Amino acid sequence: MPVPAFKTGELEATTPEEAAYAVLDELTQSAVCNLSSLDTELDHLRKENYFKAECVGGKFFLKLANEPIAKRFLPVMQRVKDWPLLSDSILLPIAEFSFWRVLYHPDFPIKVFYGVYPWIEGPTLGSLLYNMRPSRVEDVERLKDIYRQLGTLLGTLHSAGLLEPGLPVQQLYSRLAHNDLHRHNLIVTPEKGLVILDIDSFSPPEQPRSVANTFVANAVRLLFLHAHDAGFFKGSPFGAVWVAVQPYAALELFTSYCQTLMGEDKAMPCVFALIEHMTGKRELCDDWRSSPWAEQTELMLPVDKEEALRRLKNAFALRR
Repeated sequence: MPVPAFKTGELEATTPEEAAYAVLDELTQSAVCNLSSLDTELDHLRKENYFKAECVGGKFFLKLANEPIAKRFLPVMQRVKDWPLLSDSILLPIAEFSFWRVLYHPDFPIKVFYGVYPWIEGPTLGSLLYNMRPSRVEDVERLKDIYRQLGTLLGTLHSAGLLEPGLPVQQLYSRLAHNDLHRHNLIVTPEKGLVILDIDSFSPPEQPRSVANTFVANAVRLLFLHAHDAGFFKGSPFGAVWVAVQPYAALELFTSYCQTLMGEDKAMPCVFALIEHMTGKRELCDDWRSSPWAEQTELMLPVDKEEALRRLKNAFALRR
């Protein structure tokens, strides 16, 4: 089933389902396809915005958006092409089609866009966490390995867009920053590699982002339970164990990130600087502190900054 590297077009359709089938007809030359809304598989996704298509010869992921993904896709592709880890770890679209969607009145349609991606097998990091049983040693080690990979991926990502390498981490800016990395837009493939799904959350290259701010914001989303996650571990034995495992996952994330971004010899100062930056950014912590899990944790964001640094230094020293 021939599929072009990147194809664009406009569709004659008025609903997401009609548009999805029209997209598949364009891409697969009218091959037989089974379309399903991903809200039936992933309950955090909104109905009618995400689809899985199983066609004769291949599978696709379709995502509805309010603006063209190509605006973010083309600059990102240009920057990651020379970085094999990034080329393998960022899910790039293969097509984009627009159509006029009717919402409330046929006289006032809005233009929306379908991004089409190859389907990647594997659970999201969120789904994986929910189903893991870290009371087993092998699961704890796998979790630490995932966060170590994640730190390397983020370090490589920011390195690929650095404006002025060699500066302290607090002063670094990158043209390749993802603004909304969280558990649900990371796929853990069967080969244990990570794939970022949400390409339209990359910053425009003409607006470089602070490396420290971006990493800290992503780390909070990836490591801490927020108020809206209150039911995330309900009915699962994972919740209580995560409290014990999380500091080790955080340590792997921070150290592998700094080793990749700054080099082995500058990793420790980088880690301490980022933790200090995190604990000083109180606005990043508000949702986490309102979580019902917060009172049970003695993790990376205690109220006292010096205590946070002391814990991390002790953990880092043991790791070394």
